[in-house]
Amino acid sequence: MDGRVQEENVATSEPSTLARTQVELAKLAGVSQKTVNRALAGHPDVSVKTRRRIRRLAAEMRYIPNASARAMRSGRFGSVALVLGTGWWSSTLPRELEFAIQSALAEHGLNLMLSRLPDKKLTSEGFVPKILREWLVDALLINYTDHIPPAMLEIIEAHHIPSVWLNTKLDANCVHPDDFRAARELTAWLIGLGHRDIAYEDYAHYEAELAAAHYSARDRLEGYRQAMRDAGLAPRKLGDRSDLAESGGRDSTVVASRRWLAAEDQPTAVVSYGGGAYPVLLAAQSLGLSVPRDLTVASFGDRQLDVCGIDVPTMVIDHRTIAEEAVRMVLKLMDAPGESLAPVAVPTRLQDGAAAGPRAKPGQA
Repeated sequence: MDGRVQEENVATSEPSTLARTQVELAKLAGVSQKTVNRALAGHPDVSVKTRRRIRRLAAEMRYIPNASARAMRSGRFGSVALVLGTGWWSSTLPRELEFAIQSALAEHGLNLMLSRLPDKKLTSEGFVPKILREWLVDALLINYTDHIPPAMLEIIEAHHIPSVWLNTKLDANCVHPDDFRAARELTAWLIGLGHRDIAYEDYAHYEAELAAAHYSARDRLEGYRQAMRDAGLAPRKLGDRSDLAESGGRDSTVVASRRWLAAEDQPTAVVSYGGGAYPVLLAAQSLGLSVPRDLTVASFGDRQLDVCGIDVPTMVIDHRTIAEEAVRMVLKLMDAPGESLAPVAVPTRLQDGAAAGPRAKPGQA
């Protein structure tokens, strides 16, 4: 036996009345009440085909489950909370990810509750252990991405709260984009186009502060460096504090970009951490550089970047797969709250756009 709920192959009865209980719905569907209950709850041990058939019949019969009765029978509330902090820098939630999570949970009959909480509550021994019961949820999806309070991790682990971390690189129970692989593949793609002088730009993070920054700042930089070393090329990082020291002012990133793009050793391609693609392209246009003939800028994002009508080659984050993997983890942890599940790094995909072109300086292969 593989643990799957046995599903009776009894022909579905012709419905003539509304289904008021799961027993009535089970009779109409020709299966057991247990199968109906687990199918409506989205339990994975009921086949997708049977789940869809029972849900379709429930909709036709206008069956409305009694949430209180279901919670008493199963010990489950049928909801998952998506927890965010109040700081915009540590809990950015892309709309693509939010929609994907809602869709993935709905596939399993689960609802989503969204909540932003200050650090004081997220690190409170008096609040966190009661969070599931007081919110009437079965598990947490946590989108708190960096500068995570140590006490928050300790409390969640100590109380075995079923939790999956999103866009965070931890030792267990987390799902995140594979940023190291994304940067390595993006750089290798530029090398394949003929570029040899490829710089890495990151105006958002200074290298001296990378240890405390979001993991992507470290992984993207190291992925770029690895691809350059593999090709026998010298890595070159731009956008550190020294690049901005002489610029100052509101548009310092554009000024700094103009300075190194106008230098004799200007790169022919730039891998940009993220938002830095904008000032680099603005600086290139102000200098009369043609994109992509004179310069190719590539980056990372939730969708393909568009700067001044230019489609930037972008390693696009696969939010749908991240959501599906996170929900798969949540379902496992709901059954085994203390379990440690291996981290999942989700690959990105390249959308190359029109702003990429082959380029090599005279005399370079």
